[in-house]
Amino acid sequence: MFNKTIWAITLWFALALTNIAFAHSAVVFSSPANNSQLSEAPDAIHLEFNEDVRLLALELSGMEQGDVVIDFQRDRQAKDVFHINLPDLADDIYTITWTLIGADGHRVSGDIVFTLSSAG
Repeated sequence: MFNKTIWAITLWFALALTNIAFAHSAVVFSSPANNSQLSEAPDAIHLEFNEDVRLLALELSGMEQGDVVIDFQRDRQAKDVFHINLPDLADDIYTITWTLIGADGHRVSGDIVFTLSSAG
């Protein structure tokens, strides 16, 4: 009975630690927020991740405006907070697309969509 209990506890810890080890990097905060409706243009993109990451790519595109030139430079330094200034934006539906390498070495991508409508 004692051996079965030890085996069960060991198995439980092994499974719990496996889930932690395979967790990927994720956005924990963004401004603009995903699916947000804005009446004023944001002056920057602010991204916070759950761990230090290397942000490989960050792009902004509007459905009507197309690709928007932003001042993003790759940085070899891993960090968990990124702040990228934006040019003036026209009313549109925008998508922020990001790609990173997490602490575990895995490449992760995601996007954030927001709508800018100053008429209201």
